[in-house]
Amino acid sequence: MDLHMVMSRFGEVMDVYVPLKLKRSGKRYAFVRFRNNVDIRHLILSINSMNGVGVNITAKAAKARMDDNSRPSVSQETKIVRAARTDDRSFVEAVRSQSGVADQDFVPKYGAHEWLSCCALGVLKSPMSFQRLKVFFPSKESPVTEIIPLGGVSFLFKFGSKAERNAMISDQPEWFMELFDVFKEWEDGDAAHDRLCWVLVKGVPPGAWFADFFHLVMTKVGDYVDWSHDTMSRKRFDVAKILIRTTSMSFVNRSFSVQFGDQYFSVGIVESHLDPLDWE
Repeated sequence: MDLHMVMSRFGEVMDVYVPLKLKRSGKRYAFVRFRNNVDIRHLILSINSMNGVGVNITAKAAKARMDDNSRPSVSQETKIVRAARTDDRSFVEAVRSQSGVADQDFVPKYGAHEWLSCCALGVLKSPMSFQRLKVFFPSKESPVTEIIPLGGVSFLFKFGSKAERNAMISDQPEWFMELFDVFKEWEDGDAAHDRLCWVLVKGVPPGAWFADFFHLVMTKVGDYVDWSHDTMSRKRFDVAKILIRTTSMSFVNRSFSVQFGDQYFSVGIVESHLDPLDWE
């Protein structure tokens, strides 16, 4: 697992510090330093629900800040770490140079993605805004020829020309502000860092079958967005279908115990193959 890449979903990572010494429990640990403040609660909830390739990772806030004047002590044999501290490279870059693994940038052939130069990136305020988005685009009056999901609440808007794209960006109608947090010219590197998916929830007792309970349970795997019509109308209690927003790129498959009243129940959450943009 590339820890630098994983943590970059939550903010700009300055460096990653992985001591060679293990914890008393025999587990590896690391420190991640961000350039700016991040939503630490969202980070912890997301990381603690994320599985790596055969590895479980957890996160918690560090007790002390890792600034330039306060770093963990490094033993003499930690050569890779000392290399990272004596130049401008991040710790990850230092590790790669020591291990002989070189970064290779993929450069597409000229014109392979030239159509992207006529596109705009739109980031919705809420996943629920997608339903309103379909009302406005595409239409005969709109210069938008296609809407392409990028993941989560990010979409690529394809225009016939740069002029049409630029006109839409500069002359944004009032309803734009109600739908979008961001609507701008597409740039290299624009990508979604989260995604929407339907999950099936089993083991929920009928007495707990209400939205607040599902909001709480979904924090194990992401953020609650909506529930299906069958779930909301309580037509069946064997399985609930919930739409979530998650930063985990791994298949969602979790089970855990929850307390409801004086009793504990085993709840299972597994990702569904249903299209996340298909609301009932």
